[in-house]
Amino acid sequence: MLKIGDVVKVWLGSPRDNSNSHVQKGVRPCVIISNIISENHPLFIVSPITTKGKRNYKRGDSPFVQKINLKYTSYIHYEHHFTVPADHNLKLIYSLNGRELQEMYIKSSYCLGISHVNLMNIKEISSLLVQGDTITIQIKYYVGNPGVYTISLDEYRLLFDSELSEHDIHENLSSLQGLQYLLGGATSI
Repeated sequence: MLKIGDVVKVWLGSPRDNSNSHVQKGVRPCVIISNIISENHPLFIVSPITTKGKRNYKRGDSPFVQKINLKYTSYIHYEHHFTVPADHNLKLIYSLNGRELQEMYIKSSYCLGISHVNLMNIKEISSLLVQGDTITIQIKYYVGNPGVYTISLDEYRLLFDSELSEHDIHENLSSLQGLQYLLGGATSI
């Protein structure tokens, strides 16, 4: 089962297509930066990898490129991304390690215009405190500093028809609906 951070060989189309284009073609190593879950058509979003590095890539000062060491020094180009079917006969050749994976999340999110505050990046709700008429929640992320959010008990009651026990609040706010609300509507402090 392939996952985010796996490097796979992918067919990106014939080199004769768009011959004037700078887009990479042929069979290329690519890193999986996201997966799109669909019942009928699961997809991966991948970014291509090349061994050719421009001067600013080699210095490491491009926000769009990540240097990794495969068989040779290689560069992941997050500014280019492709969608490929998950059943596209992808062959695993490498998996990014923890440090590489962290850099991948930051650079791919930057290129795709996604904040580090997204559902895939949530590691856990690390603390939940009910005090007066306010609920304070601290969320730990895989990438980025922890976030602290507040929600009033009145807002919580409107969102969830539930008891106000700490257990029920934690369960409701840990659900997909609760997390989406926290990241989209709660007050960040």
